[in-house]
Amino acid sequence: MSRILIAWELGSGYGHLDGFATIARALRERGHEVVFALRDLSRAEKRLGCHGYRLLQAPVWLPPADGFPPAANFAELLFRFGYLDTAALTAMLKAWREIFTALAPERLLLNFAPTALLAARGLGIASTMFGTGYECPPAIDDMPTLAPWAKPSLARMRQAQAHITRVINSALIRLDTAPLASFAALFRDSATILCTTPELDPFAAARVNAAYVGPVLESENAAGASWPPGDPRVFCYLKPQDPRTVPALKTLTELGASVVAHVPDLGQRELAELRAMGVGFSPDPIDLQAVARECRCIVCHAGHGSVATALTSGCPVLLLPMQGEQLLTSQRVAAFGAGLYVDLFDRSPPLRKLLLRLFSEPSFADKARQFAARYTREDRATRLAAFVDAVESTTAAPRAGDAGG
Repeated sequence: MSRILIAWELGSGYGHLDGFATIARALRERGHEVVFALRDLSRAEKRLGCHGYRLLQAPVWLPPADGFPPAANFAELLFRFGYLDTAALTAMLKAWREIFTALAPERLLLNFAPTALLAARGLGIASTMFGTGYECPPAIDDMPTLAPWAKPSLARMRQAQAHITRVINSALIRLDTAPLASFAALFRDSATILCTTPELDPFAAARVNAAYVGPVLESENAAGASWPPGDPRVFCYLKPQDPRTVPALKTLTELGASVVAHVPDLGQRELAELRAMGVGFSPDPIDLQAVARECRCIVCHAGHGSVATALTSGCPVLLLPMQGEQLLTSQRVAAFGAGLYVDLFDRSPPLRKLLLRLFSEPSFADKARQFAARYTREDRATRLAAFVDAVESTTAAPRAGDAGG
Protein backbone atom coordinates (compact mmCIF):
# COMPACT_ATOMS: atom_id res chain seq x y z
CA MET A 1 0.00 0.00 0.00
CA SER A 2 2.78 2.46 0.88
CA ARG A 3 6.48 2.68 1.62
CA ILE A 4 7.13 3.40 5.29
CA LEU A 5 10.49 4.62 6.59
CA ILE A 6 11.12 3.73 10.23
CA ALA A 7 13.74 6.13 11.59
CA TRP A 8 15.65 5.97 14.88
CA GLU A 9 17.97 8.85 15.79
CA LEU A 10 18.63 9.24 19.56
CA GLY A 11 19.26 6.84 22.42
CA SER A 12 21.11 3.55 22.74
CA GLY A 13 20.70 -0.03 23.88
CA TYR A 14 18.61 -2.99 22.75
CA GLY A 15 15.34 -1.24 23.51
CA HIS A 16 15.17 0.75 20.28
CA LEU A 17 15.80 -2.26 18.04
CA ASP A 18 13.83 -4.83 20.01
CA GLY A 19 10.42 -5.09 18.53
CA PHE A 20 11.12 -3.16 15.31
CA ALA A 21 10.86 -6.48 13.47
CA THR A 22 7.52 -7.17 15.19
CA ILE A 23 6.12 -3.81 14.07
CA ALA A 24 7.60 -4.12 10.58
CA ARG A 25 6.09 -7.57 10.13
CA ALA A 26 2.66 -6.27 11.16
CA LEU A 27 3.01 -3.46 8.61
CA ARG A 28 4.15 -5.92 5.94
CA GLU A 29 1.10 -8.07 6.59
CA ARG A 30 -1.04 -5.02 5.73
CA GLY A 31 0.82 -4.72 2.41
CA HIS A 32 3.29 -1.96 3.29
CA GLU A 33 6.97 -1.87 2.32
CA VAL A 34 9.20 -1.06 5.31
CA VAL A 35 12.69 0.50 5.17
CA PHE A 36 14.88 1.45 8.15
CA ALA A 37 17.24 4.37 8.85
CA LEU A 38 18.93 3.51 12.15
CA ARG A 39 21.26 5.22 14.59
CA ASP A 40 23.14 1.98 15.34
CA LEU A 41 23.54 -0.73 12.71
CA SER A 42 25.76 -3.02 14.79
CA ARG A 43 22.92 -5.40 15.70
CA ALA A 44 20.54 -4.51 12.88
CA GLU A 45 21.33 -7.37 10.52
CA LYS A 46 20.55 -10.03 13.11
CA ARG A 47 17.26 -8.38 14.08
CA LEU A 48 16.09 -6.79 10.83
CA GLY A 49 18.29 -7.31 7.79
CA CYS A 50 17.89 -11.09 7.97
CA HIS A 51 14.16 -10.58 7.38
CA GLY A 52 14.83 -8.77 4.10
CA TYR A 53 14.38 -5.17 5.23
CA ARG A 54 16.53 -2.48 3.66
CA LEU A 55 18.85 -0.83 6.20
CA LEU A 56 20.38 2.65 6.06
CA GLN A 57 22.57 4.59 8.46
CA ALA A 58 20.63 7.46 10.01
CA PRO A 59 22.32 10.88 10.11
CA VAL A 60 23.61 11.18 13.68
CA TRP A 61 25.46 13.84 15.66
CA LEU A 62 29.00 12.61 16.41
CA PRO A 63 30.83 15.38 18.37
CA PRO A 64 30.87 14.54 22.10
CA ALA A 65 28.42 16.46 24.25
CA ASP A 66 30.77 17.42 27.08
CA GLY A 67 30.31 20.21 29.59
CA PHE A 68 26.52 20.32 29.59
CA PRO A 69 24.57 20.26 32.85
CA PRO A 70 21.75 17.69 33.09
CA ALA A 71 19.07 18.61 30.56
CA ALA A 72 16.22 20.54 32.17
CA ASN A 73 13.80 19.87 29.31
CA PHE A 74 13.65 18.44 25.78
CA ALA A 75 15.09 21.63 24.29
CA GLU A 76 18.21 21.38 26.43
CA LEU A 77 18.50 17.68 25.55
CA LEU A 78 18.73 18.60 21.86
CA PHE A 79 21.51 21.11 22.58
CA ARG A 80 23.74 18.01 22.75
CA PHE A 81 22.78 16.89 19.23
CA GLY A 82 23.60 19.78 16.92
CA TYR A 83 20.82 22.21 17.84
CA LEU A 84 23.09 25.00 19.08
CA ASP A 85 24.51 25.87 15.66
CA THR A 86 22.47 26.77 12.57
CA ALA A 87 24.99 25.43 10.06
CA ALA A 88 25.34 22.11 11.91
CA LEU A 89 21.60 21.65 12.16
CA THR A 90 21.12 22.59 8.51
CA ALA A 91 23.58 19.88 7.49
CA MET A 92 21.68 17.28 9.53
CA LEU A 93 18.37 18.35 7.98
CA LYS A 94 19.83 18.17 4.47
CA ALA A 95 21.14 14.66 5.17
CA TRP A 96 17.70 13.47 6.28
CA ARG A 97 16.11 15.06 3.23
CA GLU A 98 18.57 13.23 0.97
CA ILE A 99 17.30 9.98 2.50
CA PHE A 100 13.70 11.05 1.95
CA THR A 101 14.49 11.91 -1.69
CA ALA A 102 16.26 8.60 -2.31
CA LEU A 103 13.55 6.45 -0.72
CA ALA A 104 10.44 8.50 -1.51
CA PRO A 105 8.50 7.21 1.53
CA GLU A 106 4.79 7.92 1.78
CA ARG A 107 4.95 7.66 5.56
CA LEU A 108 7.52 8.24 8.30
CA LEU A 109 7.47 6.26 11.54
CA LEU A 110 9.81 8.05 13.93
CA ASN A 111 11.32 6.50 17.05
CA PHE A 112 13.09 9.23 19.06
CA ALA A 113 13.95 11.00 15.78
CA PRO A 114 13.20 14.72 16.22
CA THR A 115 15.60 15.86 13.48
CA ALA A 116 13.96 13.53 10.97
CA LEU A 117 10.60 15.01 12.01
CA LEU A 118 11.95 18.52 11.54
CA ALA A 119 13.46 17.62 8.15
CA ALA A 120 10.08 16.36 6.97
CA ARG A 121 8.43 19.70 7.71
CA GLY A 122 6.80 21.07 4.59
CA LEU A 123 7.43 17.98 2.47
CA GLY A 124 3.92 16.58 2.68
CA ILE A 125 4.95 13.23 4.20
CA ALA A 126 2.66 11.69 6.80
CA SER A 127 4.69 11.50 10.03
CA THR A 128 4.03 9.51 13.19
CA MET A 129 6.17 9.58 16.32
CA PHE A 130 6.15 6.39 18.36
CA GLY A 131 7.89 5.13 21.46
CA THR A 132 7.98 5.68 25.18
CA GLY A 133 6.63 8.73 26.94
CA TYR A 134 10.13 10.15 27.29
CA GLU A 135 10.78 9.78 23.56
CA CYS A 136 7.51 11.50 22.61
CA PRO A 137 7.33 14.83 24.46
CA PRO A 138 3.90 16.38 24.94
CA ALA A 139 3.34 19.23 22.48
CA ILE A 140 2.59 21.91 25.06
CA ASP A 141 4.20 25.35 25.12
CA ASP A 142 5.79 24.91 28.55
CA MET A 143 7.21 21.43 28.00
CA PRO A 144 7.73 19.42 31.20
CA THR A 145 11.09 19.04 32.84
CA LEU A 146 13.22 15.96 32.26
CA ALA A 147 14.80 16.38 35.69
CA PRO A 148 12.12 17.20 38.29
CA TRP A 149 14.54 16.33 41.12
CA ALA A 150 16.77 19.27 40.05
CA LYS A 151 13.83 21.72 40.17
CA PRO A 152 14.93 23.79 37.14
CA SER A 153 13.25 27.17 36.92
CA LEU A 154 10.50 27.84 34.42
CA ALA A 155 12.52 30.82 33.17
CA ARG A 156 15.48 28.58 32.34
CA MET A 157 13.31 26.10 30.45
CA ARG A 158 11.51 28.83 28.51
CA GLN A 159 14.85 30.39 27.59
CA ALA A 160 16.09 27.04 26.25
CA GLN A 161 12.94 26.59 24.16
CA ALA A 162 13.19 30.12 22.77
CA HIS A 163 16.86 29.65 21.88
CA ILE A 164 16.35 26.33 20.14
CA THR A 165 13.39 27.75 18.21
CA ARG A 166 15.61 30.54 16.86
CA VAL A 167 18.25 28.04 15.71
CA ILE A 168 15.64 25.76 14.16
CA ASN A 169 13.97 28.63 12.31
CA SER A 170 17.32 29.91 11.00
CA ALA A 171 17.96 26.44 9.57
CA LEU A 172 14.44 26.19 8.12
CA ILE A 173 14.83 29.56 6.40
CA ARG A 174 18.00 28.25 4.73
CA LEU A 175 15.91 25.34 3.44
CA ASP A 176 13.11 27.65 2.24
CA THR A 177 10.71 26.06 4.74
CA ALA A 178 8.12 27.78 6.92
CA PRO A 179 9.42 28.51 10.42
CA LEU A 180 7.95 27.24 13.68
CA ALA A 181 5.75 29.44 15.84
CA SER A 182 7.20 27.69 18.90
CA PHE A 183 9.33 24.68 19.78
CA ALA A 184 6.24 22.68 20.75
CA ALA A 185 4.77 23.32 17.27
CA LEU A 186 7.34 20.87 15.86
CA PHE A 187 5.65 18.00 17.69
CA ARG A 188 2.18 19.12 16.62
CA ASP A 189 3.22 18.38 13.04
CA SER A 190 3.10 14.67 13.83
CA ALA A 191 0.68 12.11 15.16
CA THR A 192 1.96 10.36 18.29
CA ILE A 193 1.55 6.71 19.28
CA LEU A 194 2.63 5.96 22.84
CA CYS A 195 3.96 2.40 23.09
CA THR A 196 3.71 2.49 26.84
CA THR A 197 1.11 2.81 29.58
CA PRO A 198 0.04 5.84 31.61
CA GLU A 199 1.69 4.24 34.66
CA LEU A 200 5.10 4.29 32.93
CA ASP A 201 4.76 7.61 31.10
CA PRO A 202 6.56 10.37 33.06
CA PHE A 203 4.52 13.01 31.22
CA ALA A 204 1.10 11.37 31.46
CA ALA A 205 -0.34 14.29 33.46
CA ALA A 206 0.66 16.77 30.73
CA ARG A 207 -1.02 14.96 27.83
CA VAL A 208 -4.43 15.57 26.32
CA ASN A 209 -6.19 12.77 24.42
CA ALA A 210 -3.04 10.62 24.49
CA ALA A 211 -3.03 7.57 22.20
CA TYR A 212 -1.66 4.79 24.40
CA VAL A 213 -1.46 1.43 22.65
CA GLY A 214 0.59 -0.21 25.42
CA PRO A 215 3.97 -1.92 25.08
CA VAL A 216 4.28 -3.53 21.66
CA LEU A 217 8.07 -3.52 21.32
CA GLU A 218 9.00 -7.12 22.06
CA SER A 219 12.30 -8.92 21.40
CA GLU A 220 12.60 -11.82 18.98
CA ASN A 221 14.94 -14.78 18.60
CA ALA A 222 16.32 -14.48 22.14
CA ALA A 223 17.70 -17.38 24.15
CA GLY A 224 16.16 -18.95 27.23
CA ALA A 225 17.79 -19.16 30.67
CA SER A 226 19.56 -22.11 32.25
CA TRP A 227 19.23 -21.55 35.98
CA PRO A 228 22.07 -22.46 38.38
CA PRO A 229 21.26 -23.82 41.87
CA GLY A 230 19.77 -21.42 44.39
CA ASP A 231 16.60 -19.67 45.45
CA PRO A 232 15.01 -17.30 44.54
CA ARG A 233 15.66 -17.02 40.84
CA VAL A 234 16.78 -13.55 39.70
CA PHE A 235 17.61 -12.34 36.20
CA CYS A 236 19.95 -9.36 35.75
CA TYR A 237 20.40 -7.26 32.61
CA LEU A 238 23.14 -4.81 33.54
CA LYS A 239 25.94 -2.75 31.98
CA PRO A 240 29.57 -3.32 32.98
CA GLN A 241 30.36 0.39 33.22
CA ASP A 242 27.95 0.86 36.11
CA PRO A 243 29.95 0.56 39.35
CA ARG A 244 26.91 -1.06 41.00
CA THR A 245 26.75 -3.99 38.58
CA VAL A 246 29.34 -6.29 40.16
CA PRO A 247 28.27 -5.48 43.76
CA ALA A 248 24.65 -6.27 42.85
CA LEU A 249 25.62 -9.66 41.40
CA LYS A 250 27.80 -10.46 44.40
CA THR A 251 25.04 -9.49 46.82
CA LEU A 252 22.60 -11.80 45.08
CA THR A 253 24.99 -14.75 45.36
CA GLU A 254 25.57 -13.97 49.04
CA LEU A 255 21.79 -14.17 49.53
CA GLY A 256 21.76 -17.63 47.95
CA ALA A 257 19.88 -16.60 44.82
CA SER A 258 19.97 -18.46 41.51
CA VAL A 259 21.30 -15.73 39.23
CA VAL A 260 21.39 -15.53 35.45
CA ALA A 261 22.89 -12.35 34.01
CA HIS A 262 23.37 -10.70 30.65
CA VAL A 263 26.17 -8.14 31.03
CA PRO A 264 27.52 -7.25 27.56
CA ASP A 265 31.32 -6.84 27.43
CA LEU A 266 31.97 -7.58 31.10
CA GLY A 267 35.71 -7.88 31.74
CA GLN A 268 37.21 -11.36 31.80
CA ARG A 269 38.49 -11.02 35.37
CA GLU A 270 35.09 -10.03 36.74
CA LEU A 271 33.41 -12.67 34.60
CA ALA A 272 35.62 -15.43 35.97
CA GLU A 273 35.20 -14.24 39.57
CA LEU A 274 31.41 -14.11 39.35
CA ARG A 275 31.17 -17.45 37.58
CA ALA A 276 33.20 -18.94 40.39
CA MET A 277 30.55 -17.57 42.78
CA GLY A 278 27.81 -19.36 40.83
CA VAL A 279 26.43 -16.62 38.57
CA GLY A 280 25.20 -17.95 35.23
CA PHE A 281 26.00 -15.69 32.28
CA SER A 282 24.38 -15.49 28.87
CA PRO A 283 26.53 -13.90 26.16
CA ASP A 284 23.40 -13.19 24.10
CA PRO A 285 20.19 -11.34 24.97
CA ILE A 286 17.76 -13.44 27.00
CA ASP A 287 14.07 -14.01 26.26
CA LEU A 288 12.95 -11.61 28.96
CA GLN A 289 9.31 -12.63 28.80
CA ALA A 290 10.21 -16.25 29.48
CA VAL A 291 12.59 -15.55 32.38
CA ALA A 292 10.16 -13.02 33.91
CA ARG A 293 7.67 -15.84 34.35
CA GLU A 294 10.32 -18.04 35.99
CA CYS A 295 12.01 -15.70 38.47
CA ARG A 296 11.21 -13.73 41.62
CA CYS A 297 12.46 -10.40 40.31
CA ILE A 298 14.47 -8.75 37.53
CA VAL A 299 17.37 -6.38 38.17
CA CYS A 300 18.09 -3.88 35.38
CA HIS A 301 18.87 -0.24 34.65
CA ALA A 302 15.22 0.74 34.08
CA GLY A 303 15.22 0.72 30.31
CA HIS A 304 11.58 1.06 29.31
CA GLY A 305 11.48 -2.17 27.28
CA SER A 306 12.93 -4.27 30.09
CA VAL A 307 10.63 -2.76 32.71
CA ALA A 308 7.49 -3.06 30.56
CA THR A 309 8.28 -6.67 29.67
CA ALA A 310 8.92 -7.60 33.29
CA LEU A 311 5.74 -5.97 34.58
CA THR A 312 3.48 -7.28 31.82
CA SER A 313 4.76 -10.70 32.84
CA GLY A 314 3.89 -10.02 36.49
CA CYS A 315 7.50 -9.82 37.71
CA PRO A 316 8.64 -7.05 40.10
CA VAL A 317 11.89 -5.18 39.50
CA LEU A 318 14.91 -3.69 41.24
CA LEU A 319 16.07 -0.75 39.15
CA LEU A 320 19.56 0.77 38.98
CA PRO A 321 19.06 3.84 36.76
CA MET A 322 22.14 5.23 35.02
CA GLN A 323 20.61 8.41 33.53
CA GLY A 324 17.64 10.71 33.82
CA GLU A 325 15.17 8.86 31.60
CA GLN A 326 15.73 5.67 33.57
CA LEU A 327 15.31 7.52 36.86
CA LEU A 328 11.96 8.89 35.67
CA THR A 329 10.85 5.36 34.80
CA SER A 330 12.08 4.07 38.16
CA GLN A 331 10.09 6.68 40.02
CA ARG A 332 6.94 5.76 38.10
CA VAL A 333 7.39 2.07 38.94
CA ALA A 334 7.98 2.82 42.62
CA ALA A 335 4.92 5.07 42.68
CA PHE A 336 2.58 2.19 41.89
CA GLY A 337 4.51 -0.26 44.04
CA ALA A 338 5.78 -2.85 41.54
CA GLY A 339 9.43 -2.43 42.39
CA LEU A 340 12.20 -0.54 44.11
CA TYR A 341 15.03 1.58 42.76
CA VAL A 342 18.42 2.92 43.68
CA ASP A 343 18.74 6.68 43.41
CA LEU A 344 20.77 7.81 40.42
CA PHE A 345 23.10 9.75 42.68
CA ASP A 346 23.62 7.05 45.34
CA ARG A 347 27.05 5.51 44.82
CA SER A 348 26.76 3.20 47.87
CA PRO A 349 23.22 1.87 47.63
CA PRO A 350 21.71 -0.53 50.21
CA LEU A 351 21.43 -3.37 47.68
CA ARG A 352 21.08 -6.14 50.25
CA LYS A 353 18.26 -4.33 52.07
CA LEU A 354 16.37 -3.61 48.85
CA LEU A 355 16.70 -7.17 47.55
CA LEU A 356 15.54 -8.64 50.85
CA ARG A 357 12.46 -6.42 50.70
CA LEU A 358 11.65 -7.61 47.18
CA PHE A 359 12.11 -11.24 48.22
CA SER A 360 10.10 -11.04 51.44
CA GLU A 361 7.32 -8.48 50.91
CA PRO A 362 4.52 -9.88 48.72
CA SER A 363 3.12 -6.45 47.84
CA PHE A 364 5.67 -5.93 45.04
CA ALA A 365 4.71 -9.12 43.24
CA ASP A 366 1.03 -8.35 43.86
CA LYS A 367 1.35 -4.94 42.19
CA ALA A 368 3.30 -6.42 39.26
CA ARG A 369 0.57 -9.05 38.77
CA GLN A 370 -2.07 -6.33 38.87
CA PHE A 371 -0.18 -4.46 36.16
CA ALA A 372 0.07 -7.66 34.10
CA ALA A 373 -3.67 -8.23 34.45
CA ARG A 374 -4.30 -4.79 32.93
CA TYR A 375 -1.86 -5.28 30.03
CA THR A 376 -1.82 -9.00 29.37
CA ARG A 377 0.49 -10.63 26.87
CA GLU A 378 -2.59 -12.00 25.13
CA ASP A 379 -3.42 -8.41 24.12
CA ARG A 380 -0.28 -8.26 21.96
CA ALA A 381 -2.13 -8.84 18.67
CA THR A 382 -4.72 -6.24 19.63
CA ARG A 383 -2.03 -3.70 20.51
CA LEU A 384 -0.18 -4.33 17.24
CA ALA A 385 -3.41 -3.95 15.26
CA ALA A 386 -4.14 -0.66 17.06
CA PHE A 387 -0.60 0.52 16.31
CA VAL A 388 -0.88 -0.23 12.58
CA ASP A 389 -4.38 1.27 12.43
CA ALA A 390 -3.01 4.49 13.95
CA VAL A 391 -0.13 4.62 11.46
CA GLU A 392 -2.45 4.07 8.53
CA SER A 393 -4.89 6.74 9.70
CA THR A 394 -2.22 9.46 9.81
CA THR A 395 -2.55 11.97 7.00
CA ALA A 396 0.19 14.16 5.60
CA ALA A 397 0.55 17.81 6.55
CA PRO A 398 0.21 20.29 3.70
CA ARG A 399 3.33 20.33 1.54
CA ALA A 400 3.80 24.07 1.97
CA GLY A 401 4.15 23.77 5.76
CA ASP A 402 2.36 25.78 8.40
CA ALA A 403 3.95 28.56 10.38
CA GLY A 404 1.19 28.40 12.97
CA GLY A 405 1.12 26.10 16.00
